[in-house]
Amino acid sequence: MILPKNVKLNNKKMLFVLLSGEHPTLPKAEVRAILESEKVFFKILDFSPRILRIETSPNVQNLICKRAAYTHFCGVELGLVEASEKEILSLVDNVDFDFFVSSGESFAVRVKWLGEKQKNLDTLGLEKKIGELILKRKPSLHVNLENPDKLFMGIIFNGRFIFGLTDKPKKKNFWKRTPRKKPFFHPSALQPKLARCMVNLSRVSKGKILYDPFCGTGTIPIEAELMGIEAIGSDLRESMVRGAKTNLNYYGVDAHLVVADAFYLPFYTINHVATDPPYGRVATTFGFSTKSLMENFLERIVELINNGFLCVASPKNVNVSKLGENYGFKVLETHSIYVHRSLTREITVLKLE
Repeated sequence: MILPKNVKLNNKKMLFVLLSGEHPTLPKAEVRAILESEKVFFKILDFSPRILRIETSPNVQNLICKRAAYTHFCGVELGLVEASEKEILSLVDNVDFDFFVSSGESFAVRVKWLGEKQKNLDTLGLEKKIGELILKRKPSLHVNLENPDKLFMGIIFNGRFIFGLTDKPKKKNFWKRTPRKKPFFHPSALQPKLARCMVNLSRVSKGKILYDPFCGTGTIPIEAELMGIEAIGSDLRESMVRGAKTNLNYYGVDAHLVVADAFYLPFYTINHVATDPPYGRVATTFGFSTKSLMENFLERIVELINNGFLCVASPKNVNVSKLGENYGFKVLETHSIYVHRSLTREITVLKLE
């Protein structure tokens, strides 16, 4: 059964998203947060651990591709069938390619396995047969495996085959922004993928401002600015603020940086916060325990957030969820990340209404 045969249904689109397998819960949560931040219609119909199928508004595909850290690609769904060669080729033969490609354009086909492979299906063979069917239907097209105008993607998972038209993956070059690649380095700095995910979990949208009150080397403001989101970062240590400015300049982005105490924040109101307060062996907490630091910060930030969101990283044993509830926050979600034997990091998203 093809779901759906005609992609345009009541001015909505069916999208499918291939999630990263780097974490069991963060990739899906990040996509949901991005869609919520922009207040677009969406409905997640079903999913496997790494596949999301989403009914949503037009133009959402580019939004997900640009912002998400833990997403490999997002595509317009052209069909979903049982994972057998007969069903797959029947699906492709029924797609209205005139709607998706223009005469003279180039294309490529990729088929990817998720999970255990089936002996009766060969991905390279399927790619060739699907490409031949497309050329039969649209002989004015030509194949370009290196840099196609359109990329058709098939994914085999859980005995099913999903087929669609995807954007060429946007290179986010996270490896260029890992802590040791930055000109100003500190060992406690976040990895850029997690920092970007935290920005997205804060539900900040373009046109709004993101604030990081413990900006350190500037990783969170850098990722926000690279997504086109205006960011403000502050830190109590002038040396860290200067170092963060060096890093921002290195990556060609411009966020507002100030020297400020997170217990005495220089704002009247702020609605989107993503931050990684100091903790661990190499971090400086100025004599406060991590829990005490977090309690003091929450007591202050609660005065500034109005119907806003706070995404914070902390050691799991601090129990930010409980602390947040004590100050009137609603806990939206938590995600645990094992770092090493003595540290499991917890990403907590709080909302104050």
